[in-house]
Amino acid sequence: MIDSYSSDLDEKKRGIFYNLFIVSQKQKHTLKELYRLLDIDKTEYDRLKSEILLDFARSYREGALLTYHD
Repeated sequence: MIDSYSSDLDEKKRGIFYNLFIVSQKQKHTLKELYRLLDIDKTEYDRLKSEILLDFARSYREGALLTYHD
């Protein structure tokens, strides 16, 4: 499910998705690193992350959705 979902994402969304769900804690990029690697700012990161989480939740109907609040 996760692989098929992530393969349909564009480069920026895939980078964010992998950092949120795929890579281990030790390999995760900091937000500052992600902004630089993906050439985005905090506002765009927040927008893309929200889109990913909402879209993934809609396509993952048989599981549980956990939310993270800062």
